[in-house]
Amino acid sequence: MRENNDYMRIDIKKILYQIGQNAGVIILVTIVCAMIGFLISSFLIKPTYSASAQMLVNNRRDEQSAAITQSDINASSSLVNTYSIILKSHDVLEKVVADCHLPYSAEALSSKVSVSSVNSTQVMRITVTNGNPQEALDICADLVKLAPDAIINAIDAGSVTTVSSPYTTGRPVAPSKRRYTIIAGILGMTICLAFVILKELTNDKFKTTEDIRTVLELNILGVIPAENMSKSSKTIIKRKKSTDAKQ
Repeated sequence: MRENNDYMRIDIKKILYQIGQNAGVIILVTIVCAMIGFLISSFLIKPTYSASAQMLVNNRRDEQSAAITQSDINASSSLVNTYSIILKSHDVLEKVVADCHLPYSAEALSSKVSVSSVNSTQVMRITVTNGNPQEALDICADLVKLAPDAIINAIDAGSVTTVSSPYTTGRPVAPSKRRYTIIAGILGMTICLAFVILKELTNDKFKTTEDIRTVLELNILGVIPAENMSKSSKTIIKRKKSTDAKQ
């Protein structure tokens, strides 16, 4: 950092030099933070599993009465949001809680259930997330079983059919160990870089004669080298001074 005429001059080369000088520490801190992120995601955060099923949304209750048109497909796609509200309604979720003997309320279950359209088509995906993979699968299966009657009772014209039965991979979907590791490593590296840069910017000492010429705009008449004297040299000087004092 250099101050001149009430403004700050930032020497990029010196900042890069300081970063290079502290590269070892920066790399070490980055690795340590990445390891901490990995350990946190592996042992401190409870894993979450998911179960999914796919259902075909029909615009009419009896699709065999006439040929399906493009307008029917578009209408079915738009009904996904409506069916989502129906499936996540309090009455339907209360039945799921009772059927699966869940230890929490319908409101708590609602946060674990999501219903969405698959690529803006008339296929609807039901996804359940839970800390227990078998429980997530049971909830998803019960929703698929209750969906047809719940939708017909709520909407006079409309129905759903199962495309893909409920399934789960049995592998955690969250937390992402890779994401936690990368974020923690980047955070550690950023903190180190910020510390090195801030330290250089707040350092207002003159280190070279060029600094004096640039900041103070003064010519250098001479330089007095700072020499380190050895212990033996200091001893000789002391002895010489004591001899002169005696004389």
